[in-house]
Amino acid sequence: MKHKLLIANRGEIACRIIKTAKSMGWDTVAVYSSADKSSLHVKLADEAYLIGNPSPAESYLVHEAILEAARTSQATAIHPGYGFLSENPEFAAKCSEQNIVFVGPPASAVNVMGLKGVARQCMQDANVPVLPGINKITDKTTIDEIAALGFPVLIKPEAGGGGKGMKIVHREEELEAALVSAKREARSAFGNDSLMVEKYLVKPRHIEIQVFADQHGNCIHLNERDCSLQRRHQKIIEESPAPLFSNSLRQQMGEAAVSAAKAIDYVGAGTVEFLLADDGKFYFMEMNTRLQVEHPVTELITGLDLVEWQLKIALGEALPLTQDQIGIHGHAMEVRIYAEDPSHDFLPVSGEISHLRLPESIMSLSKLRIDNGVQVGDQVGVFYDPMLMKLIAWAQERSLCIEQLSSGISELEIAGIRTNRDFLHRLISHPPFQAGGLGTDYLDNNLGQIIREKEPKQLLIEKSAICLYLIHEYNQASNTEIGFRLNGSSITKIEIESEDELHELTIETEESKFKVILGDQKLQCQLVSCSFGKGSYDEESHVIAPFNDAPYNKNIIIDVDQIQYRFRIHQREDSITLFSDKYTTFFSLSNEEQSHSEEEGGVNAPMSGKIVEILVSEGENIAKGSPMAILEAMKMEHTIRAPYDGMVQAVHFATGDIVNDGIPLFDFPQAS
Repeated sequence: MKHKLLIANRGEIACRIIKTAKSMGWDTVAVYSSADKSSLHVKLADEAYLIGNPSPAESYLVHEAILEAARTSQATAIHPGYGFLSENPEFAAKCSEQNIVFVGPPASAVNVMGLKGVARQCMQDANVPVLPGINKITDKTTIDEIAALGFPVLIKPEAGGGGKGMKIVHREEELEAALVSAKREARSAFGNDSLMVEKYLVKPRHIEIQVFADQHGNCIHLNERDCSLQRRHQKIIEESPAPLFSNSLRQQMGEAAVSAAKAIDYVGAGTVEFLLADDGKFYFMEMNTRLQVEHPVTELITGLDLVEWQLKIALGEALPLTQDQIGIHGHAMEVRIYAEDPSHDFLPVSGEISHLRLPESIMSLSKLRIDNGVQVGDQVGVFYDPMLMKLIAWAQERSLCIEQLSSGISELEIAGIRTNRDFLHRLISHPPFQAGGLGTDYLDNNLGQIIREKEPKQLLIEKSAICLYLIHEYNQASNTEIGFRLNGSSITKIEIESEDELHELTIETEESKFKVILGDQKLQCQLVSCSFGKGSYDEESHVIAPFNDAPYNKNIIIDVDQIQYRFRIHQREDSITLFSDKYTTFFSLSNEEQSHSEEEGGVNAPMSGKIVEILVSEGENIAKGSPMAILEAMKMEHTIRAPYDGMVQAVHFATGDIVNDGIPLFDFPQAS
């Protein structure tokens, strides 16, 4: 019998599962919302079915829509991926009732570990160490009871994961608002607004153990992963083996994780997560009853395909290896590429991916793996997690692994939307990270060392490269030479916009040499070369590499003080994206005035999203920093605050409205 697998997910994990299933000879079925009809996972699957509107609550979280797609396609199994229904015991039970294999643990195990409060109680009963906390917040739970745990405390949704809905509360007066916000986010992301709370451990490391169990009572662990580098409880870098981690601790944690899985008769892939304190004590945090985003680092150090293991175990096969056959080979590290703007508090962004170049020269050496879920032309919307892809590097040693990952990030190019590419490059080059052993709070306390403004000279070099590129394009179109003097003059003026700031540059030309002037800054430079990139289409990844949309992509080299600077340029209409190994810079050639700006007395939407709540009314006087609205984007809530003291003159939207990035939300002149 040939198996047919329905993947009840989207993005990079759906693409990954489809590829593994096909390699095993399975037929594959994708499901998609109306926002995903042209997505990569839909193109890769053998069949695809529409299951609803873009909102997860109307598509990927609708049990019956997914089960109907399974029945129609005659799928024999459903893989939930991670997120959405992957830890939903009701859905797992419904699959069993309809004789569809659920690729995951039985509903009973999902029910215990899928709710963090229930899992805490289970671990307490099994004498696994846990932090002080309240397993379930009810209407009878008082503020005083929560405060008695001692601040800071961490509020967490009982269902789900990924940091969504989690709130660190440092003072009692912040509790009530944090509980309300956490409930909203949990309901939106997971369809369950139940919360728990526990004491927040300061400066811990986040260490998790990958476990696998079959239907015959066998259970093993596949070593640890260090997931401590986080921002807003969202993992950014994961690696294995954990740095500065002893074999003794590895054995203790591994045994504890296996005991936890056996206590609930677990089956399939799971991850037992621990907090590791400075004194070497560890505490159970939660168990994810699914495949984790960071599972590729375990695959690279063990040489195993965990999705293949999942599918085989779901069909009743025994574990293919025993504990003593699991080793650690080399070092692996993963970074997550997000559609977000680190320079603006990591706000998620939306828009169209106009250009995508994957680091193929590194991949061809089998030292870098890309788990990708996007393609050129994709619209990154506001309804789903902003993760676009993952880069995973492997090498014999950690330092070499970091080098491979750095090279991969340098070659990666994404245009049309902002990403955390540059931030990741700076982070893995950061000496404390390279030393290893950082805690979960490191980024929150040290972002200023990593997110820093470019040096003025670097900015001028980038602007100069754009100017020389534009002059070269003009000369090419006019069949003239580089040193041609526009309009018979040796002086050219070019206006470009970057980071919402308009720059007028003066370029003085003398043969092939240029002097670029911006205000009181001057730079002597020379154009070394400006050449077209060559492209080739990859049928599997649906990416044109190394450059797409030719002839709008070029390599440019300029010489400044006998140092050569190399850039890659992607041009689309009147926008230009400049890539170097370390930086991505966006330029616009248009000079359109904003119809409404905060400087003119307005507060604009910092990103596209859905208005969850309007907190002010017309005629109300508001102090600087006061919350004005709550905007939900990509399953996270963001509070929009007053930029100064003033009075609300007009409110342009209502609760439930969808707004675009930059659109005026309030007329709000500054108080005189």
